[in-house]
Amino acid sequence: MFSFGKSKQNAQARASGAQPNAAAAFKQEHPSALRPKEKVEDKELADVKKPPSQQRGLSREYGLGSEDASEAADAEQRLATLRESLALQQLKTFTRWWNSVLAARGLKVEDLIEDVKPGVLPLALYEELSGSLVRRMNATPSSRFQMLENQNTFLAALKDKGLRLVNIGGADLVDGNRTLLLGLTWTLILRYEIQKYGADEQELLRWIKKSTEGYKDVNIRGWGNSFNDGLAFCALINKHEPQSLKYDDCSASKPIDNLERAFKVAEEQFEVPRLLEPEDLAHKGQQDERSIITYAAKLRQAFGEKERELRRRAEEEAAAKAALEQAQQREETQRLADDLRARAAALDKWARDKESGFRAAETKAKAASMGEDEVAAKLAELRNGFRGVEKPPKGAEKTQLASLYEKVRGRMLADAMVSGETGATAAAEATLEPASPEAMQKRWAAMEAAECDYEAALLARQQALASERRQKETDGLRDSVSSSAEAMLEWANNKAEALLTDAAPDALRSPADVSAKQKALDEYNADEK
Repeated sequence: MFSFGKSKQNAQARASGAQPNAAAAFKQEHPSALRPKEKVEDKELADVKKPPSQQRGLSREYGLGSEDASEAADAEQRLATLRESLALQQLKTFTRWWNSVLAARGLKVEDLIEDVKPGVLPLALYEELSGSLVRRMNATPSSRFQMLENQNTFLAALKDKGLRLVNIGGADLVDGNRTLLLGLTWTLILRYEIQKYGADEQELLRWIKKSTEGYKDVNIRGWGNSFNDGLAFCALINKHEPQSLKYDDCSASKPIDNLERAFKVAEEQFEVPRLLEPEDLAHKGQQDERSIITYAAKLRQAFGEKERELRRRAEEEAAAKAALEQAQQREETQRLADDLRARAAALDKWARDKESGFRAAETKAKAASMGEDEVAAKLAELRNGFRGVEKPPKGAEKTQLASLYEKVRGRMLADAMVSGETGATAAAEATLEPASPEAMQKRWAAMEAAECDYEAALLARQQALASERRQKETDGLRDSVSSSAEAMLEWANNKAEALLTDAAPDALRSPADVSAKQKALDEYNADEK
């Protein structure tokens, strides 16, 4: 906390509320801060600001009576009092604004004019607002020269940031020129609280008008006296956070309550510093516009930050949900990939076993030990048992695995597009290669080749056995015919020899012999031959 001179006592006096006359109180608290009066734009004071010739009475210098001159003096006094009152209100608001910025560093201003003089707080304020660090400063200035160094460093840094500073120097701040300090503070508020967010005073006022349209008893005409009853602030909060403040509970007849409710909700739920006090606003008449603008700008920032925070949370929730869904997708993809690999490995083993079995059976079928009945049984087993029963489900499994492979691969590629982890996806995809349709088809083709070769060996053996059997049958018939032919030849030879013998002249000496031989010949022809 920075406290110079009687600033702490002055702040305590302000806190006590004993201020029957604001101008007199300020003169008592800040004797060194009294400077030429600020220019105040106030439509309600239009009459008192007119030159004497246009007022109701003419002053003595215009040749008027003492009564008119007295009225003119009273008008000037009222204007001066109002100016001082507005200046004090602005000083209080701007002091709180400084504290709202410096709170991040644990610093607090008690008396703005006095506490700013050493130049330490201005440099801290600059660093917080700009996000830049000053290269050099006197942390504990003990002389006017060191204070001037700090203030000049502060002003130079602001100029480097593009702020246009007119008719103000380090000496003005060291000497406590209230008017210039308040003007400089307003320049900072414009740059870092309003213009930083792409707005200006008029745009901010239009935003308030638009936001409060349709709210009962809210009529935004300008900055000076449209916020006295607090309804505008209540409407703004209700518009952006209806559950925080119920507008129906607000009444135009209770301005203090309205303002207190709005300031409390803004501070507690939106972290808007309490730059204003209900008692400072809850009266008819001119208010310090810059104080109200500063608070309204803080409100708008808070609403925007709240909306951004809600969007950020929504985005975080959406990102978390997407991450969870992606993790679940990855788990499901991994499960499908594991299932694919296991089933593909099982089918590969089955095909390898079948290929090996067919090759062994092919070798056996080519051997000369298998009979015709066994060959027929093996062919029936191959065609009916394997091709009719065992092989079809395996073919369907191969087709399903091809579809599953494409599904898993597609999920991996989709995950890679979302996560950008193309390298890891490529490595994972490589582990699926043994289960790819190409790899499975290659194994299947090798098995079917062995199957066909085995069938061909069985058919060859069957054909060989049939040929052998037919050869045996032919050989049996040949032996039987040969034996019969030999017997026939032997019989024919014997008969020929016997007939020749019976036909010899010696055997036909008598007619009886001829008759007997003829009879025997007839019997031969009828029976034996």
